[in-house]
Amino acid sequence: MNAVLNKRSAVLKLNLIKIYISSFFRYFILFLPIIVPYFTSLGLTHQEVMTLQSVSAATFFLTEVPTGYFSDRFKRKWAMVCAAVIRILSVLCLIQAQNFRDLVVFEVLFALSLCFDSGTDTAILYDTSEELRHTSGEPELGSSGLLSNRVFYLQIGEAVSAVLGGFLASYSLKYTVYGSLVVALVQLFISLSVVEPARSQKDAQQEKAHGSGVAAVLSYFKNHALLSCGVLLVFINLLTFIGTWTYQMNWTHSGVDLKYFGYLWAGYNLAIAFAARLAPKLEASIGSKWLIVLTGSLPALGFLGMCYSGAVFAVVAGFALQFCRGFQGVTIHRIFNDHLPSSIRATANSFVSLAIRGVFALVAPFVGYMVDQKGIKFSYFCLGISSLLAFGLIFYFLLNRRLFDKNGQLALGV
Repeated sequence: MNAVLNKRSAVLKLNLIKIYISSFFRYFILFLPIIVPYFTSLGLTHQEVMTLQSVSAATFFLTEVPTGYFSDRFKRKWAMVCAAVIRILSVLCLIQAQNFRDLVVFEVLFALSLCFDSGTDTAILYDTSEELRHTSGEPELGSSGLLSNRVFYLQIGEAVSAVLGGFLASYSLKYTVYGSLVVALVQLFISLSVVEPARSQKDAQQEKAHGSGVAAVLSYFKNHALLSCGVLLVFINLLTFIGTWTYQMNWTHSGVDLKYFGYLWAGYNLAIAFAARLAPKLEASIGSKWLIVLTGSLPALGFLGMCYSGAVFAVVAGFALQFCRGFQGVTIHRIFNDHLPSSIRATANSFVSLAIRGVFALVAPFVGYMVDQKGIKFSYFCLGISSLLAFGLIFYFLLNRRLFDKNGQLALGV
């Protein structure tokens, strides 16, 4: 019996490593640091570039919940496999793309692959850690540690791919696409080797009591504090998405040479990784409430800083949004997931992602139009002021009243 348990523990420990490796390669997308120049090289305007992201966001909106339910209802391993297979197909489409219509097909497939991944790796990490604790008696790493590691490896992977992608782009933009196909194949092999962790008895009881799927998720969102946390995740991710898809426009406008784009993208992702490592310690030091205040304020600081015309400001101010991504990816994401049962965790995360992509689908074309008509600097000024005012309203009317008690402690009784 002990031999069987020891073997299972070894498998589960290896499972954690595989998920971290999968996280490393999830955004190992070699063409990402030069994606805007790549699209414009095919004759697209800035508005068309942002419209493509709206198409991607709309795909997320339509498929997030079904793919999350697939992950919760069936094996999460197979959700990862589906993600890898569809990602391979999307890159093959990008290789052949010649115009806006071709790129729409690529965006739809690539978004669908990310939908199958969305929330699945987090759910597997939680379940593997829980079973490992019961199997071996070892103390859990803790949700902050699990999510911190996940975000760290994910961003390190994107940073490495940015440097390599920038190097390949100096020879040919197409090389970055071919390299991404190889990475997608690696992801497929990793996904096939993942072991499905067992669901705990507690989760089985919660599923029996509350059910699974959409109805169960909605019943949990009746908790106003949990819903407020979800609203914050949507708000912050919307702003960081806008930043991600306009950085390269700003760098180009500020005169940054294309050969540096990969290095800058790498630096930005290292900043997210560093913030993810720092978040648990900072939260322990200043508390969840003040870390959330800092996190929600950083996008406004970044956008307003990027209003300045100099190339240095165009780059340095963007780090504020990257630190925001790192902090929210551990702290706010942890608060949200800690209060969800395993049986609906992937579906609930898909609901939040659906909301993010749905709002982004509406906003992205408008941002692209504003950049084309008024310029990137004016657009950043408007984004900075509006994001600061919006976060103030969200914090005062939702978070301060719903997420925390009068002593500033978390009040998430689910």
